[in-house]
Amino acid sequence: MIKNPRERLILALDVASADEAKRLIERVEGEVEFVKIGLELFTAAGPSIVRWFIRQHFRVFLDLKLLDIGETVKRTTAVAAGLGVTFFTVHARSKILHAAVEGRGEAPMKILAITVLTNLAEADLREAGVTDSIPHAVLRRAQMAAECKADGVIASGVQTNIIRKELGASGDAGDRPCRRRRLSGRRPPDPRCGRSRQGGARNPSGNRRRLRQPSPPLILRRPEAV
Repeated sequence: MIKNPRERLILALDVASADEAKRLIERVEGEVEFVKIGLELFTAAGPSIVRWFIRQHFRVFLDLKLLDIGETVKRTTAVAAGLGVTFFTVHARSKILHAAVEGRGEAPMKILAITVLTNLAEADLREAGVTDSIPHAVLRRAQMAAECKADGVIASGVQTNIIRKELGASGDAGDRPCRRRRLSGRRPPDPRCGRSRQGGARNPSGNRRRLRQPSPPLILRRPEAV
């Protein structure tokens, strides 16, 4: 459980090199203790950038959103667990989730399941052969994640209430930056659009700046843990 308020803020390092990531973290020194490393930075800098942040006493959310054959997912998850990351993402598919949980072994790393990517519209689901509405698809995949012993799910902030109600999940949808858009079959924008966290972070010049951050995951409570 996250107890330190600073750990609720996860800084997304959406940059193209290790040097850029290190410069960014210098600008917010002391403001964050948790960083997210996604595909762009991981492809550019590899596991060494994860190790660097862990050596600097940061917690790392490694957001690779794995969607591959089971053996590859299992082995990749084992490598991620060996790096010492805190959160690791895979897509919510039963074979993938089982493989990730097996690959994690006894490591404390949390497996988070991606339900439906937040930029997808229902037309995109139809194209992929999914007939569910987005809310139903999110809930069904969250239920699958719980059954497969994943530790949490990633979902749009507008879907979190039903996940909490149906699955007894804990967590906060966060105040992730969002863009206003027409509702052409897409999920409605989070009503908190335009709000920033109180205080924010300061850069060395003293100016306030908004930090891009992912939604903290919903942590699933398994029946035996309640």
